[in-house]
Amino acid sequence: MAEWYRAQLRHNRFDSWDLLVTALRKDFLPSDYDDELWKQIEKRTQHSSEPVVNISVMKNLFEWLPEKPSEWKKLRILMS
Repeated sequence: MAEWYRAQLRHNRFDSWDLLVTALRKDFLPSDYDDELWKQIEKRTQHSSEPVVNISVMKNLFEWLPEKPSEWKKLRILMS
């Protein structure tokens, strides 16, 4: 990771955290990561040991998305 960062600094200047995160995602995540994450979100169901869908799990999945869904969209997904 340190080698990657030093190599990046030769060609890029990360003026913000968001620019660094974007570069990291581009170089280290699979190209279909967002699609796979959405599939995981949409397939998530209540497990038999859960009294309700585990909101913290879903919240965590939503946080990994580069473009955050609206609160209404999150609610629709949780209710479906």
